[in-house]
Amino acid sequence: MRLQAVLRKTIVFITHDFDEAIRLADRIAIMKDGAIEQVGTAEEIVTAPATAYVREFTRAVPKAKVVRARSIMTPGTATASVPAVAASTAVADLAPRFLDGVDLLRVTDESGFTIGLLRRDDVVRLMLGG
Repeated sequence: MRLQAVLRKTIVFITHDFDEAIRLADRIAIMKDGAIEQVGTAEEIVTAPATAYVREFTRAVPKAKVVRARSIMTPGTATASVPAVAASTAVADLAPRFLDGVDLLRVTDESGFTIGLLRRDDVVRLMLGG
């Protein structure tokens, strides 16, 4: 990751470890017998597998690990007193923010503008459902 940040070049990384691919990749290609089965983000591949092979390959991946805040937020705004989280944050990474009685988070874009709201119930539903 450091090398890519320094060189600012596209890097192709081959692995059989999907968890590693999730950590390292912006886009992932799943191959079977030398043919590409599906290409997309980890979130796209896990939430909408294109084939039975991809579905089986990603079966054990918790959705909260790949689904981003922007995908389960609802449009809306809130006051600045509501804690904020970046839209690109994985649900698994932001879930602990709800432990201290917080029921709502503001979801912000790259410039810090509020683009939606994330409710505890939506996070719990995703985490318990997969």
